[in-house]
Amino acid sequence: MLIRKRLLIGMALSLSFLIVPVVFAGGWAVVVVDDLPVTAKTGEPLTIGFTVLQHGRTPASGLTPTITFTLPKEEQFTVNAEGTDKAGHYSAIVAFPREGEWNWSINAYSFPQAMPVISVAAGAATATVQPVEAKAFPSPSLLRVAAFAIGLVGLILLFRTKNRIAMAFTTVCLMVGFATFIPGVTVPKAEAQNDLPVKAADESFISQVELGRRLFIAKGCITCHVNSKAATSGYVTIDMGAPNLSTFSASPKTLFLRLKNPTSVKSDTQMPDLKLSEAEIEALIAFINSN
Repeated sequence: MLIRKRLLIGMALSLSFLIVPVVFAGGWAVVVVDDLPVTAKTGEPLTIGFTVLQHGRTPASGLTPTITFTLPKEEQFTVNAEGTDKAGHYSAIVAFPREGEWNWSINAYSFPQAMPVISVAAGAATATVQPVEAKAFPSPSLLRVAAFAIGLVGLILLFRTKNRIAMAFTTVCLMVGFATFIPGVTVPKAEAQNDLPVKAADESFISQVELGRRLFIAKGCITCHVNSKAATSGYVTIDMGAPNLSTFSASPKTLFLRLKNPTSVKSDTQMPDLKLSEAEIEALIAFINSN
């Protein structure tokens, strides 16, 4: 019995070492999305690029990342991302089949990293163009030439015979000829091709603080920094000693320098340079300093 208990304890310990993420052995990485996708349209290709940084600093190449998209309680699909020419950088093209609020996550290294929701609207409708049946009617130029030619013959007959019938015939032909110069009523080309207006989907606008919250997730900040304002569940944060930003605030100037060039503020910082744009930095500052 004692041997059996020891065996079970040994198996349990071995299993625990397999289940616990190998965070302290170098088995974690930060996923940094290039451009945060906020909205998309059904059927239209959306390119998602991202960089995988081992320990938040070293580009990790040679991976086979996947991106999983989920429409809660309805649909799910996965796309494969491929490496690009840039070290540790990957890219995938996705087209959403349905409208809705799509959740998504990137599984690139040790665990899937959830990303902010993408609002997908209906794509622009493509109207079917029905060919217009050609009318069996002579063209204006041909009719004009024929009318004036016949009218000329009628004038010659009129001068020679002084016949009233010839006069009436000539008058009618000349009137038809001149009438071809008058523009007729035609159907506008645009109306004939598409009589149903196409209404574009409305763009979703979010506040700067909300944009900063989503960037905090998509740029990988949440992987190292605890921040209760960023997310309540579904996101993995590794406690590696990075400051807790839940109640943190600082001057916008200090935060700007720290986000723009981390080593300029602290030379031995472990925070990577995420190559953020000024607009992204301003949104992150608004979020970090929000109540």
